[in-house]
Amino acid sequence: MEKKSIIAIFVATLVGISLIISIPVLTLSSGLSNYGNIEKTLSYFYMPTNSSPIEKLNLNVDVGDVEIKYVTTPVDYYAKIQVDIEMMGQLIAGREYLDYFSVVWNITSPPPTFTMLVKSDTWFDPSLWSTHNVDIIVTLNANILFDINITINEKGNVHYIVPYAVTINNVDVNTNEGDIFYDFQSYCILEGNITGIANDGDIELMAYNPEYTRNTTWTYNSISGDITIDIIHSNHYKIMNATITGSLVGNVFGDIVLTYYDNTANIGARVTLNDTVQALDTYGSDWVGFEIEVLKDLEDNPFGYELISTDFPAITNYNLLIRGLTLHSYEGKYYVHLYSS
Repeated sequence: MEKKSIIAIFVATLVGISLIISIPVLTLSSGLSNYGNIEKTLSYFYMPTNSSPIEKLNLNVDVGDVEIKYVTTPVDYYAKIQVDIEMMGQLIAGREYLDYFSVVWNITSPPPTFTMLVKSDTWFDPSLWSTHNVDIIVTLNANILFDINITINEKGNVHYIVPYAVTINNVDVNTNEGDIFYDFQSYCILEGNITGIANDGDIELMAYNPEYTRNTTWTYNSISGDITIDIIHSNHYKIMNATITGSLVGNVFGDIVLTYYDNTANIGARVTLNDTVQALDTYGSDWVGFEIEVLKDLEDNPFGYELISTDFPAITNYNLLIRGLTLHSYEGKYYVHLYSS
């Protein structure tokens, strides 16, 4: 009897150990059976038979990092869109990218519009993915003038690169969660208005010796993030031929940093800092060639500053307004580094 009890205990123990080992193995095997990867590259071209003085291109995507660049060598297309999709994780085995995305390239009715929307919220579940990336590279023919409109509905960054001597028209970028970076390289030509709105992300613009053909409006609005603007005019022989009116709207907490440099009497600048009484020099701000005035309301209460270059108004001018989203709500800091000669 005792021998049978020992055997029963041994069998029960063996079964228990088997269950302990087999359950994780089965679970892991089940998980691995659904684990997979998708790597896909898509290419779309815009080659109209009839051209317009100004072409338009719209991008409406839920997720993805967008890069806009130009090709200066001869090509037979107006615009090329390349989409690189890389996905690795659970629930992918036996599936393709169209199970996760709705992709439409509409060139039958103007303007040409690229749309890429997420079909399922599983895309936003980090526990399911080891990798899930979407890169959208837009290459524009530098000989064609474009109006560009980009909307990122969920998450993604936008990098807009304009090389030497390339002309651009209106640019409008709106992101829900992601950064916007405008890289306007030396002597590019701006013929239109530039807008960047980030609900949750930073905005950065670098403009080195830009040229303008008409008066232009800049609008940059970051609801939750920093705004950084660098404007440099180092060639005193160049004349802008336009006046730039800019509005830089910050959120409650993010900082706004403006660096402005020009060494020509042909360009003047006025920078208005609304909704702040911070002591600018306390935070390292500096201004050479500018005069500063404290702005006060009707009850003699200070609410901001105005910095005006000594050559303002000049032949062409920058007129930049920096403020918070709502009056007296701004808790971030303004940093200005201004130089005019």
